[in-house]
Amino acid sequence: MENLIGEENKGFSYIMQNFNHERFVLGAQANRFARVCIEEAIRYGRTRKTFGKRLVDHQAIRHKLAEMVSRVEATHALLEQIAFQLCQKGDENLVAGSIALAKVHTISLFLSRILIHSSESRFNPPKTWSTAREKLLRFLAAVLM
Repeated sequence: MENLIGEENKGFSYIMQNFNHERFVLGAQANRFARVCIEEAIRYGRTRKTFGKRLVDHQAIRHKLAEMVSRVEATHALLEQIAFQLCQKGDENLVAGSIALAKVHTISLFLSRILIHSSESRFNPPKTWSTAREKLLRFLAAVLM
């Protein structure tokens, strides 16, 4: 075993520890994508008029936007807490569950809430949304591969 890196029979745990950092970065990236889409949704809602009012002046739309913003902010707070714990140089295995939860939460938030509102079947979205969708496809390809 002259080419052995690390301890014997510890390879799986080394890989899982590396996944913690990758999951954290994926979660932060998905959260940032969600923020960009919300900014674009608000910008679009300020210019689009329906029934004589701006889209953002409708109570139902404002409620949906507020809900999306609150979920993104809550996820951001979770990511900040995890980042703090990682910087404390403690046992990374103690935050592994929180990291996995944050990644799943941010990706599901991004997919379920943000992309629904950028659907071209509803209206003609701004160009940056198509860019966000392209980034998402690359992002999901990296996650699923």
